[in-house]
Amino acid sequence: MCSLWLHQAFVNVHLVYETCLIVSFMTIAKGWSLTRTALRPNEWKRILCFGIMFYITNSVLVVGKKAFMSSKQFFIASLVVYGTAYAIVLHNTIIQVLFLSPTITSVARSIGADNDDDNGVARNYTSR
Repeated sequence: MCSLWLHQAFVNVHLVYETCLIVSFMTIAKGWSLTRTALRPNEWKRILCFGIMFYITNSVLVVGKKAFMSSKQFFIASLVVYGTAYAIVLHNTIIQVLFLSPTITSVARSIGADNDDDNGVARNYTSR
């Protein structure tokens, strides 16, 4: 009897862990603490809804595996859920990288301009 409850607790804690992990990835992909100090309230709502839907979907998959799904069906359904979640995170990451591209380019040019002399030849900074 005790092992049943320990197993249930392990499964639930693991689901919460995976949900927290994917929500963390999503907040980083949105640029929180990287490109901006705060997210707008509607972005926080989307991130939380995304996390809640991820948790509910995974919970339904776990129940479905026990009740009516074969291992192959569970694998395919999990692949779809996790693939979709990480595709959304990757999409938001690409948006942030595209947003930062001009900044990265200008910083790279300014660093490159500081290291060049008037003839466009890089200076030698070795000590003699």
